[in-house]
Formats: sequence, C-alpha cells, structure tokens
Amino acid sequence: MSKVALEHVAATAAICFQGPRAGSTAPLSSLWTTSTTPVVLVFLRRLGCALCRVYAQDVEALRVELGDKARVVCLSFERIGEGSDEPPVKGGSFTDGGYFKGEMFKVDQAAVYDPLFGRKGLMNGFGIGSLLTDKSGKMAQASQRGCVLAQMEPARFRFAHPPPHTHTHARATTQFSQLCRVTGNLKGDGMQLGGSFVVAPDGKILLEKRQKFFGDDASPDALRDAVLGASGAGGQ
Repeated sequence: MSKVALEHVAATAAICFQGPRAGSTAPLSSLWTTSTTPVVLVFLRRLGCALCRVYAQDVEALRVELGDKARVVCLSFERIGEGSDEPPVKGGSFTDGGYFKGEMFKVDQAAVYDPLFGRKGLMNGFGIGSLLTDKSGKMAQASQRGCVLAQMEPARFRFAHPPPHTHTHARATTQFSQLCRVTGNLKGDGMQLGGSFVVAPDGKILLEKRQKFFGDDASPDALRDAVLGASGAGGQ
C-alpha cells in the first residue's frame, strides 16, 4: 500500500482534544497553521506499547529542551485511558507513567493512521521465539520482556553488540536500560505502524519518518536538527 502525503490527510482529518477540552475537535492542519514555530508531530502506535512509552520519554525530553523553539505534540488513535491504555495496565496508564507531558490529541485510525503509515505483519527480527500464535490467530506472550525486545528490529537495536563508543551502541544501551524500567502490554491493534513529522507553520514538511517496523522511530537528534535548521539555529 502506497502512503498518502500528510497534507492530503490533513485536508479532511480532525484532531480530538483530551483532558479539560475533551469532546472538542479541530482540523489536523491547525496544529501547524496556528503555530509560529515548527511543529513536531509524533504518531504513537499504542499508548500501552512499551516501545512507544520509551520513545515518548525521549520526545518529552526533547520538548523540554526545545522550549518555545517548537510545538511538540503526540497523537494516538486511542484515547488516554482507553484501548491498550485501559486499566488495569501493568505499570500504570500512560498518564500515570508521565511518559509525555505535552499536548496529546486523538485522531481517527482509518482516516489518519492507515493512509499515513499502513500496517505491519510479522517482520524480520522476531526470531527470539517469544511470540506464540494460538488457534484464534491472536498473539500470545511467552515473556513480556522478550516480546518487547523481539519487536525491535536488529538493525536498530543491535542485539549483535555494535562496536563500543558509537552512536548506535550508545542509543541501544540507553534504550535497553529504559525498557528494563518501562512496562506495557499487547492490548489493542498491535499491527498498526506510526511515525513522526516536523512541519513548518506554512505546511512545509521539514522531516518525515514513517515506521517500517515496530520501534523504527525518528531519532531525537533528527527531530531537533529539523526544528533548529528551520529556525536558523542548527548546530546550537
């Protein structure tokens, strides 16, 4: 399935507010047309996904670092406290964990996620053997930790011990440390992919990263560079 451009999806798609403004909606494009700075859009796969929670922590750190240089937003096709985030959730809900403290919006899965990112079946990199399939075709877990790690493509997580003192090694080490402290679940639509965009106020796409596999996220460095490059502050 070919992916659809963000501007085409945003032409008709809406965002749903959560929290005090729950029930209110606005055009998806309003996230950048009403902004005076570049906007970082992070489309999370599932709020209960441990990989997504780890990445949300990275995005939160970036949000704090960038301050008023960018508007950093997370989006999901699940409402907070529903779907894979519906209690009881091992380790608490997305909100309880404080993984991301910025703006969060719900968007429609069929209208936004499917055309932008598509879906993924069992992929290369699952060879740890921690996923089992029962007679109904649903995935069952032999080990929660093993299942989470299995979802990380070897090319990204580097199970084969990358050379020390490299960015890849440092990133993998950091993520492994984070995953050891972040819990999640396999509820909800586990085959949905996500991604990230950095969009200028005029709608120009400054960065586009669509997942090819679970955990295939834009690095915080790439997001930062896109924002600062647009503002003429690259390298600072």
